[in-house]
Amino acid sequence: MRRQCPFPKTYPQLTVYNIAGYSEYRIENWRLSHDGKGSKVTGTALVSVQDAILVMLNAFIYWRFRIIPILVGFIVLLLILMYFRCRQVLHESVIVIPAHGIQLETHRGLPGLRLFASRRFIGLTALQDVVIHEDSSRFSLEVAYQNLLPQQPVLIYIHRCIREQLFTLSCQERTAASCQ
Repeated sequence: MRRQCPFPKTYPQLTVYNIAGYSEYRIENWRLSHDGKGSKVTGTALVSVQDAILVMLNAFIYWRFRIIPILVGFIVLLLILMYFRCRQVLHESVIVIPAHGIQLETHRGLPGLRLFASRRFIGLTALQDVVIHEDSSRFSLEVAYQNLLPQQPVLIYIHRCIREQLFTLSCQERTAASCQ
């Protein structure tokens, strides 16, 4: 397995995994900060400041008044909060299997812990073309990267590689050359 980064300076969230027989184009849910330091800004969080304040406020109200409905409401609120935390998108991928088709994946969960994965396979016989399109509401299209919305140069790069792998030559040589 070869792990490559076509845009290490401008868009390091894109990682290309070339494995015997297929390639994966993965976009992770973080970005570089715009302050010039190059530090990571994650798009996911385990617990935020608002969550902690909400928990402390509910605990104080229950401790002060000892009302059971407040405790039940507090537990329900925590369960709803954990549900939404577990539904965060960690990364999205397009896996290209040249002889068979493509697979679109979305992985959700907590940072460092994948809990859910949704996968959609599109066979090569059902695949007519690969396009970059911003509004697919009028058409019946399968949309890749619909949650993370990568920048245009990344989409163009992935589009060209997918077209080359499925319909013409392989893109692995160009990917290797752009990472060096």
